[in-house]
Amino acid sequence: MARTRKRMRSATPPDATTTTGTTGIEATSPTTGTTGTTAMSSPTTGTTGTTAMSSPTTGTTGIAATSPTTGIAATSIKPTNATLVNSVVCKDLGQINGMLIQDDNIYVTTDRNTFNAVLPSGQFLHLAGALDGSEGFEDGRGADARFDHPHGIAPFPGIDGAFLIADKDNHTIRKVTHTGEVSTFVGEKKPGWLDGNDGLFRRPTDIIVGPDNNLIVCDKRNHALRTVSLSKQLKTLTGNSHSGTNDYNFFIDGPAEESFFFEPCAIALDRSARILVADYFNNAIRLVDTSGKVTTIAGTGVPGHVDGPGRTAQFSRPTAIAVDGRNNIFVADEHNDCIRMITRDPTEPETYNVTTLAFPESFALSNPIVLATDKLNRIYVAEFRSTASFRVISV
Repeated sequence: MARTRKRMRSATPPDATTTTGTTGIEATSPTTGTTGTTAMSSPTTGTTGTTAMSSPTTGTTGIAATSPTTGIAATSIKPTNATLVNSVVCKDLGQINGMLIQDDNIYVTTDRNTFNAVLPSGQFLHLAGALDGSEGFEDGRGADARFDHPHGIAPFPGIDGAFLIADKDNHTIRKVTHTGEVSTFVGEKKPGWLDGNDGLFRRPTDIIVGPDNNLIVCDKRNHALRTVSLSKQLKTLTGNSHSGTNDYNFFIDGPAEESFFFEPCAIALDRSARILVADYFNNAIRLVDTSGKVTTIAGTGVPGHVDGPGRTAQFSRPTAIAVDGRNNIFVADEHNDCIRMITRDPTEPETYNVTTLAFPESFALSNPIVLATDKLNRIYVAEFRSTASFRVISV
């Protein structure tokens, strides 16, 4: 929930401090010179630490697809109306890379290599990472710790106020305690593909907690999902690393050992504890069951913007994914500058439908890259921009 990413075009986002028709909250900058110890105590209150292709072919590489259809082609599919509830702007913190919502608290990582909290008042607190935004790889407390493009955030299972962070360019998963102490939980400061006690990642971008309290990591550049036990045993759940190859036909459904992704960048759990994957360069949403079997539920592998049944719908660089309490799936469709909603067909449970969230003309998204949902089923959206900001949306 993915973010420094490859982009096919540049974007000039609107002024982050002015959103027509909304009440913006301008938060304070972090307190210079303070460590994460004081900051951590406030936000944590009794919570538990939270070549384009056609459709994939089982067991074989895909067949080149026809040209993508531009525009929303399915005239029988109406956009889903959405409302902008709020806009939050926090200066001097850079772009938001990852977000976690626990109770009324919002935790974010930024491209200024920090981990921060947003309180209900809108105040922004620095929890860990260099105050000057410098990158590095150092364990330590608060401002003494160093990250290198931290992304996804998850609560540490069973420990109040503790978190896990996918530290992308350090190729590691970092742990942050309620006192702001940062340590390396698993991985090393080198990219690789290795399971076991000395397991290695290659640019992990997202992390969630599974129903068995094992961690699930989106290992982007290894094109795989990995699991990590609390005893730090790393195991490949599904996907196959094809780093260094020149063959881009990697859009394959099937059993864990036969499936392929192409730079998956974000993951979420649905209400049946199945894993949903935003498969970036395959322009698809994939579903992974408990055995590791992969099924494409939406997207054709071809970039485009088409609503309708999942297997004919098209995305253009899906970057983030989130699920609300009603089991609605939301996708940040980065290069289409929009949010897509995926719902199950009530008459055919294994069939999914895709719609585009519709907003008033005064509201425009630009390169959405991070999503989260809260207990009120509201959607939080962060965009690719230089100022830490996000929008709150209801559907």
